Amino acid sequence: MSEPAGRLARAYDGNCLYYTAANKAAAQPEQNMRKIWVEQGGTVTVKDEPEPELPPRWYLTDTQYSLISAGTEGMHIRNQMQSDAGGPRRIGYSNSGVIREAGEGADRLQTGRLVGCYGGGYADHQSVCAVPETLLAPCPENVTAEQAAFGGVATFGLNGLRLCELSFGEVVAVVGLGLIGQITLQIAEAAGYRTVGLSHSDKLLELATELGAHGVVKAGEPDSIDRAIEMAVGLGGAEPAEGRPGGFDAAVVCSGRTGDNTALLEGLELIRDRGVVSIVGAPELRFPRAPFFAREARLVIARAAGVGRYDPHHEDDAEPIPHSHTRWTEGRNLAEVLRLIGDGKLNVDRLITHTFDIEEAPEAYDLILNRPKDCLGVLFRYPTGESIPGRAG
Repeated sequence: MSEPAGRLARAYDGNCLYYTAANKAAAQPEQNMRKIWVEQGGTVTVKDEPEPELPPRWYLTDTQYSLISAGTEGMHIRNQMQSDAGGPRRIGYSNSGVIREAGEGADRLQTGRLVGCYGGGYADHQSVCAVPETLLAPCPENVTAEQAAFGGVATFGLNGLRLCELSFGEVVAVVGLGLIGQITLQIAEAAGYRTVGLSHSDKLLELATELGAHGVVKAGEPDSIDRAIEMAVGLGGAEPAEGRPGGFDAAVVCSGRTGDNTALLEGLELIRDRGVVSIVGAPELRFPRAPFFAREARLVIARAAGVGRYDPHHEDDAEPIPHSHTRWTEGRNLAEVLRLIGDGKLNVDRLITHTFDIEEAPEAYDLILNRPKDCLGVLFRYPTGESIPGRAG
């Protein structure tokens, strides 16, 4: 598909859709903004950039706060340290902003409205964003700009849960209780599922308990799986029987790193016969056939925020997908996350550990890369950022 006239050229690196620096010459607005880049070699810089153009059915937003996705962004920085890395790349995909201007045909929202924004190449770590109307959602009146910045990241956990196709009252294990794991656990509880969280960190287990988990188990110990399955049975999950493994209806894997399949194998051991393992994190996808065969298990991998991701018609051209075709697109998932925050069912305030001004980006990423156990939710604050409710002004 050819790019519409004046559109910035798109690139895809296997993880995120983004605009390359080489393609920025497509438009040169008069005003400048501040934007975070990761240079070849892994150095993080903050630079002046021309403000983005405003295509039809997009909105121009003044960013209030943006949230670091530590796993994804840490991976991108490490990739940029490799000798074969390309030129500078953009980073970030989850922020909040106030609508400054609407493009032609964008008539859903008024200027001055606080919105949550999502998507690499759209909701980057930058002071001004151009976002398709399919990738932003208005904030409820009682949701602050800091809270709304969590919207994009939180959709990953929500999408991972939807793919499990669970029903009210089923039992879910959340493997890994970092930022997305803590969010996933709360969304599962809000949906009426009974949750047990597993983590190697006592501190994160305590936080999960505080945020409403039915149970928690220290991962990596000889009896961790048995204890978790015992909890699942106590919460109404399937009891083990001869020839039929018992345990959780689903395991959502929110942890993992390249070369390590431990989290995936734990998730597999936790589920009942014909259970499902949903991958939200990035474990090594290497596993023996026998445990899957024994359970006739289902493995699903969440593609970011939901239906529509990486579809240029839905994103670049802002073409809506009718409810009759799919109920939950990435944008509708974003709106649902913001509703949960406003309803008090998703507590993201408790997840914030650090807030940096955008000019302090090198210090923020030093924390993420070198002291990951000291942080959870790390925000960037922009010059216009305030603790404003659903409408600015």
